Amino acid sequence: EKVVTNANKSNLIIQGHGFKNTTISWNDTANSTGATSTSSTIAIFEPNFIAYNISFQFKDVCLGCNLKPKNTAPQPLPGDVGGQGVALRISSDRAAFYGCGFYGAQDTLTNDRGRHYFKDCFIQGSIDFTFGEARSLYEDCTINSIAKDNPSGGVSGSIEAHGRQAKDEKTALAGLEACGLAELGESIRLSTVFFGEYECTGPGANYTNMVSYARQLKHYEVTPYLDISYT
Repeated sequence: EKVVTNANKSNLIIQGHGFKNTTISWNDTANSTGATSTSSTIAIFEPNFIAYNISFQFKDVCLGCNLKPKNTAPQPLPGDVGGQGVALRISSDRAAFYGCGFYGAQDTLTNDRGRHYFKDCFIQGSIDFTFGEARSLYEDCTINSIAKDNPSGGVSGSIEAHGRQAKDEKTALAGLEACGLAELGESIRLSTVFFGEYECTGPGANYTNMVSYARQLKHYEVTPYLDISYT
């Protein structure tokens, strides 16, 4: 089903029985609805929204689902026009997600605007699968890429695409326990990019081919991002 919570509501709570057991799914795409923003399985416009243990899904890309938002349209190949399908769009302030799953391919999770907090969540996609102009904090979340090889030889996958329009905007996507960066977009924007890592480990923490502006942060530098007060 396709779900919309309107802005005239507030303090709504959705709770499932585990993100692998409870799922909300739909199969719209940017082509079928006319825009990426309207393809979402669930769209949140109300403030103070909270979800526990549920999945949101973009169809055909859920591998063992809980209470999760999901868009079930087929997974597009890299560069496909109109194949984007959003599992969850958050266009409100003060939203929180605990133990939730977000399943899609391109543009899985739209952090449209506002302040958002994700704790112990599972987020899956291929290209720009967390994106938007919000200020969001991901704590102890699993970020799972299902990107396929690009037949044209270009970039086949990317995790984040933040839409900040000015360098003084107080917006960003911050992940605790997240590592790595692929460079996309216009080179003119790189002069204002901030990308920092702190004590990253595992296969994704190889700094050999990291972009030149990536920084390994000291504890005092990362402290402002390590608390829920960031959002």
